[in-house]
Amino acid sequence: MIIENIRVKSCRVDEPNDNGKYQIVFCVDDKKQEKKLIKTIANAWSEEGTGKPRNLPYFTSEASKEHPADADTGRTLFLANANAKIVGKPFKVKLYDAGGNAIPADAQPSIGSGTIANLSTSTYVWTYKKDMGIKLNFNALQIIDLVEYSGGGESFGAVDGSYKADTFVGNDTEEPKKKKKKKKNK
Repeated sequence: MIIENIRVKSCRVDEPNDNGKYQIVFCVDDKKQEKKLIKTIANAWSEEGTGKPRNLPYFTSEASKEHPADADTGRTLFLANANAKIVGKPFKVKLYDAGGNAIPADAQPSIGSGTIANLSTSTYVWTYKKDMGIKLNFNALQIIDLVEYSGGGESFGAVDGSYKADTFVGNDTEEPKKKKKKKKNK
């Protein structure tokens, strides 16, 4: 599927992150399109998954210590990624300019927060041991309006370019609260 006019929050396509993945975090400014994407994810889960997924490819942004007054606090952010190696073979996310021309690897720009782009993605339901979830595959990116990355810290729970799993909607990473036993008065 193609998601048009996304706004990039962070994008890693030059080299994989510490987990061996290319990654993009983005928001969708058009509320109808945002709801449609969330519904597409839910439909993909209902077709292929069972029960409640522990991991979903979106989360609600929160202010970080570095950016306490971030204008996007409370926004739904989506995460798409791709393994740098698929079945042992190297994989590279394809980049295109606004005209649809492929951008060669040696000419790829440094994509910064605020870049407007079109994203080619697909959903993927995964299972590992007793854990299940759904992710968005990061297939290709068409840069419509580039904002060059100029360095600096990242917000929204970023650690070395990857996002903490416990910030995602649907994750049950907190310990369940223990019920207090009621004492009976005799």
